[in-house]
Amino acid sequence: IYIVGTTRSFSAGWGDVLLMKYDAAGNQLWNRTWGGSSDEGGYGVAVGSNDTVYIVGTTQSFGAGMNDAFLVKYDAAGNQLWNRTWGGSDNEDGRDIVIGSNNTVYIIGTGFLVKYDAAGNQLWNRTWGGNGWGVAVGSNDTIYIIGTIQNVGAGMDDAFLVEYDAAGNELWNRTWGGSNDEIGYGVAVGSNDTIYIAGSTQSFGAGMDDAFLVKYDAAGNQLWNRTWGGSSMEIGYGIAVGSNNTICLVGLTESFGAGGADAFLVRYDAAGNQLWNRTWGGNNWEWANDGAVSSYGAIYLAGPTWSFSNGSYDAFLVKYGIDSDNDGLTDYIEINIYGTNPNDADTDNDQIPDKWEINNLLDPLNAMDASKDFDSDGLSNLLEYEYNINPNDHDTDGDLMPDGWEVAKGLNPLVDDSNEDADGDTMSNLKEYQYNTDPNDMDTDNDELNDNVEVDVYGTNPLVLDTDMDGLSDGAEVNTYSTNPKDSDTDGDGFCDGEEVEIGTNPLNKFDNPQIKLITTLISIISTFTSVVGGALSVAAIKKSWEKKVQIPMVSITIVSIIIAIILFFV
Repeated sequence: IYIVGTTRSFSAGWGDVLLMKYDAAGNQLWNRTWGGSSDEGGYGVAVGSNDTVYIVGTTQSFGAGMNDAFLVKYDAAGNQLWNRTWGGSDNEDGRDIVIGSNNTVYIIGTGFLVKYDAAGNQLWNRTWGGNGWGVAVGSNDTIYIIGTIQNVGAGMDDAFLVEYDAAGNELWNRTWGGSNDEIGYGVAVGSNDTIYIAGSTQSFGAGMDDAFLVKYDAAGNQLWNRTWGGSSMEIGYGIAVGSNNTICLVGLTESFGAGGADAFLVRYDAAGNQLWNRTWGGNNWEWANDGAVSSYGAIYLAGPTWSFSNGSYDAFLVKYGIDSDNDGLTDYIEINIYGTNPNDADTDNDQIPDKWEINNLLDPLNAMDASKDFDSDGLSNLLEYEYNINPNDHDTDGDLMPDGWEVAKGLNPLVDDSNEDADGDTMSNLKEYQYNTDPNDMDTDNDELNDNVEVDVYGTNPLVLDTDMDGLSDGAEVNTYSTNPKDSDTDGDGFCDGEEVEIGTNPLNKFDNPQIKLITTLISIISTFTSVVGGALSVAAIKKSWEKKVQIPMVSITIVSIIIAIILFFV
């Protein structure tokens, strides 16, 4: 990246031209000054083949008049190869420069256009009545000049656009403006020789001065125009065309930004729809004199800054990346590094944006990884994206609870909520995870005992309704029967608590159990039976003994006793 300007800090005279070279990372590689004992200013820079650099501006130290235009050529290492001045006895200011085919050089300024070959030989020059500010080259070395002309268009000052062929013949000219003043500063050429011009307008827009952008076809027919600005002043100083004929308009804004004036960058599509805008600056003054778009889509702005200067003002260079699909990756990175589609935020159509996939070590070209679970937390990569959690860390917030469990239970996997108690059972979320209970239900197994009471007081299983499997719920054992919820036979009588409750015996008294109750019942029944039967037999025997005069022993009583013993044995 090359930027040119004027320096008074490192000059031989009142002011010298300053040329600086930077790499793509913004590191300055070298700088050069050019000038004499008087005043010089640099206004335009262009790059030819083999990274030769051409600068244009105005000199008072050299030439024929008070001010002359100058042209200086450097090699890629910053060595001056030659310099030229152009002008007469009056004032000529060099304003802009463009390189044509075969390293031919075109410079423009205050009413002139001059063509040089690569060796610095002048091939021809043309003059006209306007004031030129910008120049661009189209196919077949057609030349387009933008500037200001008086008393020709609709107002006192109008922007004008002139087209020349490579031989210096004027092909057509256009003016653009209203009843007030317009100034044209920048020009650029898109595909099919569409032409874009930029400047400031007082006739149209929202404020006193607004930036304007106008598009023409190759024949000079206006296709559309746009203004950009607020209630204060905006000026469009520079313009550059990027991929798909996107247009970058740069300049000065007083309506927006942080300070008295800020640099602005507005990006439009080929139809003139604004895509986005940015401002850059501090609490003082800044503006962008020019902008450029690199082959890989980076946008560069350069100009003066008062907010971030070491002296009265300094030069600044700012780099922006074009992100056509707004996925957070510049077009250059998508194309040249990751191979993704710069016009599609989700190249593999897996519902996960390319940048998120790249940042989280997924493959933006493979849709299959959306359903995978890299960190084994129970969430697919797609769900991790939707919850904005780390697909490579099963516990994104480091609270010892896996992301999948937190999401399933309605907790926040991005916040350490391990010590919170969502269900009010005095059991922390972390403890609920450790016991696999529900942090949103104080009684996970619905046994009428809170989870924490089961764990810390009774030692029962908070996930099982009946820990000791005795037929009574843990809550019933504790709250109703006072039995031990971890012992199916609380009184140790050989019968489980639930059976005793069902039969009606006391599960807390081993001498009150179903067996003893059965025996007692049988004894009672037999005793009653014996009394009845024994009495009946005795009466019959007495009667018979009287009849037969025979003494009969209590045989029936003996038989009944034997039957009782047998019953007791089997019981």
